[in-house]
Amino acid sequence: MILITSSDLMAQDLKLAGVEYFSYPKAGIKDADGNTKIGFREFGAYVNFPKVLKNNKTIIVNGLSYGFVEANLFDADSGNDFERDFHRISYNFIAIHQLQNNWTLTARLSPTLASDFKESLSWDDYIMQGSLMAVKRLNPYTSIGGGFVYTTNLGTPLPLPGFQMRYEKGRQHLLIFLPAVIDYGYQLDAANKWKIGLRTGLNGANFNVSTSDNYIGSEPDRLKYFRANVGPVVNYKITNVIQLEAFGGLSAMRKYRFEDHQGNESKYDSERSSFINIGIAIVPSRK
Repeated sequence: MILITSSDLMAQDLKLAGVEYFSYPKAGIKDADGNTKIGFREFGAYVNFPKVLKNNKTIIVNGLSYGFVEANLFDADSGNDFERDFHRISYNFIAIHQLQNNWTLTARLSPTLASDFKESLSWDDYIMQGSLMAVKRLNPYTSIGGGFVYTTNLGTPLPLPGFQMRYEKGRQHLLIFLPAVIDYGYQLDAANKWKIGLRTGLNGANFNVSTSDNYIGSEPDRLKYFRANVGPVVNYKITNVIQLEAFGGLSAMRKYRFEDHQGNESKYDSERSSFINIGIAIVPSRK
């Protein structure tokens, strides 16, 4: 999901605030009877408040983020067009502490409400995500590290190993943060306004789905999905702190899982399709 990749403060430079929009045009569902297509539109907004502690070795970040997802299912044979809206509200707490011998420890907790919010809130709407990473700076250009993350990047909340590598020299940078993103960029101009690159991102989501009063066993109770996006990315600095970004290309591995109260899953995969992402953010200077 857009909101995980874009606001992941360990995977990218710290963004103080921003908004983003994703569009996934309708694509056919594999192995489905009839001409059934599914598409998504997503909007996200976030704000982060960093504070450097008196020891000058620890940074505390408190952040809030909101995500809106519109899922659209269309059956061309029957003419039925089904839409459902989902919301995600997260509080993000991040602690970054510099250790000895060029080691940095980063811990994150993100309690999240993810639901269509058509019923009163319950524990089914609540998801906890987080991570713990240790990174060592090998030289002025390269840092590498690892740890673990607990995330919905694959649709279901799972503990996964994490790996991070950053290389920056001259006008080039390479960032690898698994299981979320691989990002390469090249600074085009001496004024540091234009940057182009290539990005691969894996993101997913997990939402509680409200059921009707006449619930039956097969009625969906939870939506889980994930996909992989790959394509070129362009950054332009409008001012010293305001950055515009465009990312687009191919969206593949689009998998959707609808789960009922008994844990039974209905599984769907959709065809590959294009996507487009536009975002604007406030990014402080590297210093």
